[in-house]
Formats: sequence, structure tokens, C-alpha cells
Amino acid sequence: MQGSRAEPIASVEARRCQWRVLLAEDDVLLANTVHDFLSDEGFEVALATDGRQALERACTATFDVLLTDLRMPHIDGAELVRRLRADHPKLPVVVMSGNAPANLWARLTRDEDGPTMIVNKPMRLQHLLHALLTVLGKPERAR
Repeated sequence: MQGSRAEPIASVEARRCQWRVLLAEDDVLLANTVHDFLSDEGFEVALATDGRQALERACTATFDVLLTDLRMPHIDGAELVRRLRADHPKLPVVVMSGNAPANLWARLTRDEDGPTMIVNKPMRLQHLLHALLTVLGKPERAR
């Protein structure tokens, strides 16, 4: 089998499930990098460059998970999570932050909410993939 390589388990699982990710990130380079990485892993990714655009996208499509930056123009990540979970309380969320405030966890979660993880920037893309699969209930697939 010259030229072929085994696919990572996470990639196979993601393609089979075709999870839909709403990615809200205002840093264009990071947004494109994450978008391309997750697309290569088999996720369907919708990109929003700020919280307001993410809310607009969420009104026209359904998503399995929200992946958001914390600090964005117009509507920040914590407010985006709050608004989306008002209608979809079990929505899994991964928040990316370079300097998360001490009270972030309390601002993001309530007992009835879906799974939430915070990933510190800078991050390795494999760590981000693991966080996404964990909140989606498939952490064993991220190894």
C-alpha cells in the first residue's frame, strides 16, 4: 500500500458522525487554521467572525457543538453561550481563551447546561479536538 496512511480514529469517527460545529473566532488566521483542521478531521464547520454573526448562523442552521473565542467584537463568547443556551440548554460548548477571568466557569455553566470545556490559548489542535470530542461524549475517540 504505497502512499497510503492509516487515518486517526478521531478522524474516522468524526466523518461517520458528521458533527456540525459553529466556530466563532475573530482572529482570521486562527479561525481559518481551526476551520481547516476540523474539516480535515471530518467535521462540518460554519465559521462566524464575531458573536453577532454566530447568533445569525445559529438561527438558520442547527449545530452539535459551539466552539467559541471568549473575547470577540459585538457579542463576547460568554454572552454568546448564554444566548444560545437559552434556547438549547444542552448545547455542548468549548471556549477558547488566552486569559480567562477567574469567574468564567460560573458565567458559562449552570447545573442544567450541557457539557462545557475551556481550552487555553495558545493550544495544540489535538487538544482542541480532544475537547470537542469530550463535550460530544466521545473522548475515547480522541486518542
